[in-house]
Amino acid sequence: MPEAIRSPKEAHNHLLFRWPTIRGEKYDSARSLCLEAETDPFLCEYARKVFIEACVEASVLD
Repeated sequence: MPEAIRSPKEAHNHLLFRWPTIRGEKYDSARSLCLEAETDPFLCEYARKVFIEACVEASVLD
């Protein structure tokens, strides 16, 4: 079922609690960047990009 991720906090929670067991090298980068982007709005776009890369790597996008 598709889900909308609307903020770095939602992305970080998704990475922590809803991510597949197998995690690639993009996972750690996305997790730390999404956490940092919660307090630094200048990182939001970069965190979004890395989160999408992690999603592609984990084959969780439609």
